[in-house]
Amino acid sequence: MTIVRSLRAALGASVCLLPLQALAQSDDFDLGDKPPASAAATQPPSNWIDIGGQYNSNRSYYLNRFTGAVNPGFYGIGDFHVADRDAWDSGGTKYWSMDGRDMGFDSRSFILKFGQQGTWGIGVSYDGIPYEAQDDFHSIWNTSGGSAVAPGSIALNRYPRTAQYPAVTSVGNPIVVNGTVLPAIFYPLPSATTGAALYDYNLALRRDVFTGTGKYQWGDWTITGSIRHEHKSGYQANSLEIGGTVGLTGTGTGAAKNTAPIAGLTSGLGYFAMPIDWDTDRYDLTAAYSTDRLQVQFGYMFSNFRDNITEFNAQNPFALGAVGATGNFSGVGATLAGITAPYSLPPSNNAQQIRAMVGYNVSPTTRVNANFAYGLQMQNAAYATGTGYPGQNLSQPQASFDGLVQTLYGNVAVVTQPMPKVDFRLSYTIDDRDNQSPRSAYIDNTRSSLATGQDCSYSGGRCFNLPYSYQHQTISAEAGYRILPQTKLTLNDTFETTYRSFADASFVTSNTATVKVRTQLDDDLFGAISYAHQDRNANNYVNGNTWQLLTNGGVNADTPPNFLMYFEASRKHDELKGTLDYSPVHSVNTTLMAKISNDNYLNSSNGLRNNFNFQIGPDVSWDISPGLTTHGYYTFQQVYYEQSSVYNSAGNGLCATCTGYYVPWMNQTTDSVHTIGITMDWQAIPDVLKFSMNYNFSYGDTAYALGDGMAVIGGGQTSQTTVANLSLQPLPNVTSMLNLLSLRGEYTFRPNWSVIFGYAFERFSYKDFMNGVSSTNYANAILPGTLNPNDSVHVLGAGMRVRF
Repeated sequence: MTIVRSLRAALGASVCLLPLQALAQSDDFDLGDKPPASAAATQPPSNWIDIGGQYNSNRSYYLNRFTGAVNPGFYGIGDFHVADRDAWDSGGTKYWSMDGRDMGFDSRSFILKFGQQGTWGIGVSYDGIPYEAQDDFHSIWNTSGGSAVAPGSIALNRYPRTAQYPAVTSVGNPIVVNGTVLPAIFYPLPSATTGAALYDYNLALRRDVFTGTGKYQWGDWTITGSIRHEHKSGYQANSLEIGGTVGLTGTGTGAAKNTAPIAGLTSGLGYFAMPIDWDTDRYDLTAAYSTDRLQVQFGYMFSNFRDNITEFNAQNPFALGAVGATGNFSGVGATLAGITAPYSLPPSNNAQQIRAMVGYNVSPTTRVNANFAYGLQMQNAAYATGTGYPGQNLSQPQASFDGLVQTLYGNVAVVTQPMPKVDFRLSYTIDDRDNQSPRSAYIDNTRSSLATGQDCSYSGGRCFNLPYSYQHQTISAEAGYRILPQTKLTLNDTFETTYRSFADASFVTSNTATVKVRTQLDDDLFGAISYAHQDRNANNYVNGNTWQLLTNGGVNADTPPNFLMYFEASRKHDELKGTLDYSPVHSVNTTLMAKISNDNYLNSSNGLRNNFNFQIGPDVSWDISPGLTTHGYYTFQQVYYEQSSVYNSAGNGLCATCTGYYVPWMNQTTDSVHTIGITMDWQAIPDVLKFSMNYNFSYGDTAYALGDGMAVIGGGQTSQTTVANLSLQPLPNVTSMLNLLSLRGEYTFRPNWSVIFGYAFERFSYKDFMNGVSSTNYANAILPGTLNPNDSVHVLGAGMRVRF
């Protein structure tokens, strides 16, 4: 509602967990859509203007990220609604209206409507949509890709002290086998030598959206059209790799083996503020026909996305060595000053779609609905350069992708009530994506040690892109039977098939059966319970099939047996939901909701094997008195994931007799969220003085339980020679806590004059053990040094509303 939004702007409380309650009557009706039901003797004022200001005590990059009001200080408030239309008895139906919102913030918006009721209408609007992420993001590169240090000046594998193999430490005690320290849970050892040289960024995005709409009524037909232009600009966090060849191995030199070998230098990784400069244009045209029995709608949509920046050219700050004849970094010399690391930004593309929808009332108890959509998605942007060293840009199979995807969507549904106590619904849906883009052999690494760039597969061929396609079909049947006047039984069965190309499971079927009962348990007690079971079968799962297609027959040796794609693999899903609605007296309404679900991946011995979700919470509304109402709720949600895997390594020189090692590990993650909300509305003096209070509390906790064991395989042996005991090594919990309290009031001291005032307190705390470190050079990676957000903000706001 209008007043609610004005007060929300005034108080800066833009991320409340529940919709705010109205403080006064709604003023946001659309004069262009419906005339007043009847003429009043004296029409109340329908136009209004809000003028005021607010003060933020501190910076809040989390809570105010969608308003742009992240900095401390004063902000102005200016909202308005002005409209007029022909009098009800004039015989005319012309109207116009103007609305402005959040004029003191970056989230401001404006809309203008005018037309003739029942004949035509035009609207134009503007919306500013900011997103403020953080102001402490660091990068070695500036906005044009230039390096903060001299090119090639950062030595690789820099550590402040002698490192454990392979230059990492562990959260718990590391595992030692035959006198050799083996990796447990990896933590790199930092060096702050480059921290002071990094650029400091304010990561923020802004969307400016301009929309024009038109509507024309012609008999039973309504023609509508719209034009929408969106410009998005700013920066967001990203990272890029500067390709080298061999990673750090035991063949390196130095006491800690942290100096890369002469013949192959390691790659480098760096974070950068990715520039955003996008334009999106969309055009829609719709024709709708409506009678009592038949409703038809036809539509056409065209969308065009343009990225005004082709690539981000990052100057290479790492000393990867000189460039050899094959384009590979080799030797120990300084990197050539002209070398850059191009990062290709999202390519420009366009899409179009035609739509048709039909609804027909066969009889008073039977209706048929049908939907159809056909679309084309195209992308043919020229490829960005593969390397910043022009002499080594090897040719690709084509100059651009020439991508084409054909989409088809169809849905038919029949709803009927053949008998007074029975209703039935049958539906069929097809969602087809036919990717007709060419499949070609590409050079994956232009600095490959192989002269022809054949570096992708183990058999020596190039990488083949995979134009992924799928077809998803669904048949659903549902029947409902009213056993008693207050008891209804509903049965549903849904069968689905999915065909995928270039997937490990090309054909997947699933069947979901659901039973639901809702009944009246007592005079004031209603309950509902439902149970659903799904069997999903991957009928022809081939482990590693996608890798083989990508590498033209090469085998990914790092894929453990039974390490399956969880979204393709066979699965059993069970879900139980229940609700209780109880109203002991007319002024009190309570609801209790609970939901339990469990997934089991029966054929997966590695990867995601099980996840369990649980959610419960009461909701209470109480009309304490005619002028005082309150509402409260609590929700607890828990999500549990169980994963396991193995790591195999061979011939890394760990000890004199070792040719490799085998590392099984597990990861059990539990996410828990507590949410509390309380709202209260009080009309202290009816139509004169009103107060509202909102309090929201949310606490989230992510707990990790990891374990790993080590089995070393000796030279020439096929069985384990040493197995370390399983060692559980829990990581610190990641927690977040949000407190949001807002108090609002409105005092009407004259019939058309009101004062709006309020106070808000926002407290957000986030703790992640991976954050809270300074920007440093970790091994060959320059991290941004993002800090944990901890915001504590007081907001005071006041404004004047004038109605006329």
